[in-house]
Amino acid sequence: MLTFSWNLFFLNLLPLTDSYIPKKQIYFDRQKQLVGFTYPIPGCEARDEQGNCCFKWADIVCHLDMVATRPGVMGFVPYISHVDENKYPDTKIVVQVPDNSNNPMNCYLYWERVVRFMDNNQPLPDVPEYETYRHLDEPTAEFDKKNDRPNKFWSDFSLDQQAEIWQKFNKEAAHFNWLRATPNKEIIKPWLHFKGEPERIEKLTWKYKAKRLALQLFMGIP
Repeated sequence: MLTFSWNLFFLNLLPLTDSYIPKKQIYFDRQKQLVGFTYPIPGCEARDEQGNCCFKWADIVCHLDMVATRPGVMGFVPYISHVDENKYPDTKIVVQVPDNSNNPMNCYLYWERVVRFMDNNQPLPDVPEYETYRHLDEPTAEFDKKNDRPNKFWSDFSLDQQAEIWQKFNKEAAHFNWLRATPNKEIIKPWLHFKGEPERIEKLTWKYKAKRLALQLFMGIP
């Protein structure tokens, strides 16, 4: 009952209460090449259309630091801040990477995703998370039309299959020399490398829903 009550509150009700509590967040504007902060930054003059303090993307940097992630346990975390941290110390914000913090690779991967997203000289990376937004980004829409990209390519991949592909590249990243190696060539036509298996896509039947709810409420698995 204790586990059930805990998961019911923190997995379902807590997000509702969080929506009423101001958060220290940072967001990246690919089109305008700006980085915004949802909390006050002393000395900041520029504001975006939402009234939040913002800086040019070129003035934002990231560095790694080792901190105590848990009592007695040290781990790597990425810190994002303005390049002039002495002038804008409040821009320093720590990012909680969702993976194992004992390996700095996860911090490198996080920052690489941000840098690649903000590079508007290139189309958006062809990954599932951008599938439904690619047509909204002009360079990406033009690139997809030129390359005759299949419409909604990743829609034929189940979540399990997407996770398998992610694990494959994650293993490669674990052995990559992030400090000295030459970056790998980006895969711009994933349909030539991967084939979707629509039959593996989860059907939202009552059995599937009941299973997911039970895993969430009794084991804390989202």
